Amino acid sequence: MGAGAEEGLAERGALSSTVAVVGAVWLALHSTWPFGGDGDLTFPALALATMAAVVTGIRRYQPRPLWPWVLSLVALVMFFTGAALRVSLGTLGDLSENRSALPELFTITGYVALGAMIYGIGRERLGSRWRDINATLDAAIAGLSALALAWIYLITPTLAQHDIPVDVRLALSSYPALSIFLLVIGFRFATGWGSTPPFAFHSLLVALVSMLVGDVVYMLVEMNVVDVARWIDIPYGVGFVAWAVTATHPSMRTITDRITTVETAPRRGLSVVAAAVAVPGLLLLARPDSSTAERAVLALIVVALMLCSGIRVYRALSDHARSEARLSHLVKHDQLTDLPNRVWIDGHLNDMFAGKVEHGPAIALMFLDVDRFKLVNDRLGHSVGDDLLRSVARRLTETCRASDVVARFGGDEFVILLASVRDEAEALEVAERTRLTFGPPFVLGDIEVASATSIGLRFVDDWSGAITADTVVRDADTAMYAAKESGGNAVVLFDERMHERVSRRLVLEGEVRLAIERNQLSLDYQPIVDLTDGRVTGLEALIRWDHPELGRVPPDDFIPVCEEIGYIVELGSWVLDRAVAELARIRSAVEHSDKLSVAVNVSVRQLRDQRFTDRVARAVLEHGVPPTTLCLEITESLLVENLGELSETLELLRGFGVRVAIDDFGTGYSSLSYLRRLPVDEMKIDREFVTGLGRDQADDSVVAAMIAMGNALGFSIVAEGVETAQQRDRLIALGCRHAQGYAFEKPVPADQVPAMLQRLGLAAGPRLRVIRDPA
Repeated sequence: MGAGAEEGLAERGALSSTVAVVGAVWLALHSTWPFGGDGDLTFPALALATMAAVVTGIRRYQPRPLWPWVLSLVALVMFFTGAALRVSLGTLGDLSENRSALPELFTITGYVALGAMIYGIGRERLGSRWRDINATLDAAIAGLSALALAWIYLITPTLAQHDIPVDVRLALSSYPALSIFLLVIGFRFATGWGSTPPFAFHSLLVALVSMLVGDVVYMLVEMNVVDVARWIDIPYGVGFVAWAVTATHPSMRTITDRITTVETAPRRGLSVVAAAVAVPGLLLLARPDSSTAERAVLALIVVALMLCSGIRVYRALSDHARSEARLSHLVKHDQLTDLPNRVWIDGHLNDMFAGKVEHGPAIALMFLDVDRFKLVNDRLGHSVGDDLLRSVARRLTETCRASDVVARFGGDEFVILLASVRDEAEALEVAERTRLTFGPPFVLGDIEVASATSIGLRFVDDWSGAITADTVVRDADTAMYAAKESGGNAVVLFDERMHERVSRRLVLEGEVRLAIERNQLSLDYQPIVDLTDGRVTGLEALIRWDHPELGRVPPDDFIPVCEEIGYIVELGSWVLDRAVAELARIRSAVEHSDKLSVAVNVSVRQLRDQRFTDRVARAVLEHGVPPTTLCLEITESLLVENLGELSETLELLRGFGVRVAIDDFGTGYSSLSYLRRLPVDEMKIDREFVTGLGRDQADDSVVAAMIAMGNALGFSIVAEGVETAQQRDRLIALGCRHAQGYAFEKPVPADQVPAMLQRLGLAAGPRLRVIRDPA
């Protein structure tokens, strides 16, 4: 909100404050020097001043809808007319048979218009919540209780005044009922408001309460019970001032705004019920000499009170029971899919092992993970991800057996409890059938999403007590991770040997974070050679972890762990800086090595890191190597899946001079049209396709197609995993220019690279001489 808007709001708030101050001064003066008397024009003047305030508020704030405030003006006009007639005809306190009922008819019409105004505000504000039965019953009970009091002390004495006409008696008797009617609507309004009602709402309630007090005093004066005619204007004055403040406060514009959250305070409502129900009984005890007619009417009020109270209490108990049932359902069910959740499954399994739930001689638990679900969330949005989870839940529920239970554990994980299976073979058959249900794509509105699942299966036929519910869930989860590690879209049956792998994994998670500071990591380098002459064109950095107790830990074991625990960015930064630093030392130690490059594998998480490009630039500048001698390798499948978010980063790196390579090409099933969009310079053919060269015509054809595709797109092509002379020769025949593998040299530490380069030769120069030890 700007300064101008704040000043405007302050000015507008000042208007209602001014009205309140002027009204308070008038009330103080009137209390000190009452102007009473039969010809007093105070009441008409108050009504007229309030009309002016309402018109001013309407013009200034332009509330929408307007009709409740129009009804407010109608009510004020009726009150003004009735008051003016009451003064001109001198009817106040006149109990003669000649008294006119005309002033009362106008005043009663004003009450009806005021009630319609309050109803309109409440209906606009609450919408369909206005029809809330509980709040309406609370208001009705409070109103009936007040009506019982009015009947005994106000209405009955008025009706007993036989000296005045019947129409006047009826009109006067209606005032308490009308005031109670307004209070009931106001009470209903109050119990259905949100947690922060506007100021105008509070001042409007003050006006209603003040008018009720004024009506009570007015009735007592009319019946000559009290002689305080000159004080009647005080409660009415408070009511009119509060009414004027309501109309001139800025919040009058928002008093009809629709709210979305409603607080009904059910306990407070029941307290009102308890207090209200006690009133008629106390009245009967207090007025034992009341007439039969009085008692009959009071009995009707009591019956109505009891009926409303009984309904209210019944609804409160029913609501409580429904709330408990709903809460119990929410505790044990997933809100997104409405499937049973982990709490339900854990409890049901515990009951099974305790013998409280029937089951077959053997059971099985399937633990499912939706493969590449994060990709759907990242690329299509969380709403599509939620739709996919709901669709998965429906498909699993529709395809599982009637005796089985599908549950969602959280995230993209589901479990299916097979309550009865004959043996492991049947459990595996059901699991495989479940895996195949993911074959057809999921139709989510206008898009189709292809997905798969990794399933871990735990078979149980031992009911001796050695196996617990927690054990079953843990083992199924372990098998599921084994399925994911195998490449996903697979079913894996748990066996005890998996515990060893899990234990090792836990050790790796703890130890890998300390490997850098303990100096346990190092890099080996495998040469990339030119197949035309066998000379070295570049090196690929391969990380090594030598643990004092675990020995040499393969990268395939600890790299996925680093990915999962979020340590891959730190590890990748260390590899990048170490590789560039060691390349700089090798280049300074070896002649004609100015074009020698190093390739470093990077992960998607590294590329997503906003600081990655700065790290690359700092590494090459700090160690004094040209950016063109650094090549960043990213796996094809990861590059294709995350191209949208990585393109800008990769283009920025290439613009800096760094080269980008597709690693493990052929495993991501990229189309030619898709490859054209990839911001890369080099393509590395996966070893899987190189292995069968010279022995399998199909592999020859596939590799030939890859080479042709890469050449057509202008990529530099490197074949990985070349281990035999036959594979090397076949690659040369197919037109592949570069390769790496054991056929040329195994990976060696940095201090052995110069000797390796001297032995193999550098493609950049005719001869090679080591100048000094790079260490």
